Amino acid sequence: MKMKTVTVDFYAMDASDDFDFSALLRKVGQLSPDERTNTVKGGPFRLEHVEKVRSAYDGELVRIRMDYGPAKASLTKGGLEAIPLRDDEGVGEETAFLYHADLNVLLLQRNRIGATGTSFVSYFNSHNDGANAFGMAPVLELDGLMRLNEMQEFRQFEVEVAGIDLAAFHDDKDRYTWKELQRIRERSGAPRVALTLSMGHQRGSLDPSYIRSMSRTFMNVVADSVDSKSVTSLKLRGKDDVEDMAVIDLLNFRMIESISFPWHDRRLTYDARRSALREAFSKRETELRKMYGQRKKAS
Repeated sequence: MKMKTVTVDFYAMDASDDFDFSALLRKVGQLSPDERTNTVKGGPFRLEHVEKVRSAYDGELVRIRMDYGPAKASLTKGGLEAIPLRDDEGVGEETAFLYHADLNVLLLQRNRIGATGTSFVSYFNSHNDGANAFGMAPVLELDGLMRLNEMQEFRQFEVEVAGIDLAAFHDDKDRYTWKELQRIRERSGAPRVALTLSMGHQRGSLDPSYIRSMSRTFMNVVADSVDSKSVTSLKLRGKDDVEDMAVIDLLNFRMIESISFPWHDRRLTYDARRSALREAFSKRETELRKMYGQRKKAS
């Protein structure tokens, strides 16, 4: 019996208190298929399904690949045959999601050629008059979040990358700094570049707000390039509330679930992927409710 594994990433919505993602989901879901199709990062996307079940919304976002035409091949004879597609047709890459409005948490099926966290945000913001009404940040496991919050002094920040999208940096100075480091990497021929900020033997702490901001930036890069391994190390070293030196490897604390189940067909159906996301949530529900609680009554 063949087994299929669906990997699920967890995100926390980042928006003002008056923004209601549930309302935006319903608004887009009521549009015609043509109106639901918008071109954002990665090409055309369309919300294919959305359904409210109690306080949660099941849905699916499809990337329509117009630049790719698959060929059909046989196991018993040579040659390839083009699969006919009309000018207005492409290959649909499906990505299921599950949004829990009471926690403001989104679960997204990992599909490297479908919708990523960034394209998900861009697509729905494009249906909100183009306004950047919300973003998403990877959820850290409760243990990692507690250790990060308990860190009083940041003595060292360390990151190593193989390549990075400079658009991840919102501060122009940070974008310029990283561009220079990337230029050094390219000129030297080094496959990776590492940056270490350290207090050394000097007393005190690195700027906590800046270090937390940089940590979020690189975690967002990780979340949007889960298969490219662009960020290979992200560690913080500092003192907690009992003056013990602690090292936090943030990459090890990102909340991820892998759900395996029997697979009998060539195509993984939406129902199967939706069930996988629900199972992933059930495994983490207690932990998520401890971290996020009842945000508000779900609409």
